[in-house]
Amino acid sequence: MANDFQTISAAAGTAYAAFVDATTDSSKEKTVHAIYIANVDGANSADVSLKLVDASGGAVTGGTILHEVPVPAGTTLVIEKPINLACGAGAAGRALQIKASAAGDIEATASVLEMS
Repeated sequence: MANDFQTISAAAGTAYAAFVDATTDSSKEKTVHAIYIANVDGANSADVSLKLVDASGGAVTGGTILHEVPVPAGTTLVIEKPINLACGAGAAGRALQIKASAAGDIEATASVLEMS
């Protein structure tokens, strides 16, 4: 089994959008090891939401990870627990989607282990 460590980054908009995606290749497993969510606005707090979705983009029951969590201006929120997006070769993959209360305020970076 080959391991590939990746860093994936995204700027969060005001609608849910793809952040880390494991729905396109069922021969690989992806595990998110940590997520860093930074509020790059120097003056205003912004709320962030993060959720799991299935391959069609539909909500996963119990898949809300963050819901409108405030991130004060100039600070970073860190999630340091693993999130498995695909649980075995051939298993249906999932994706993480992110959104913010204000466009341009939130940037997110994920540390991802991809195994094939």
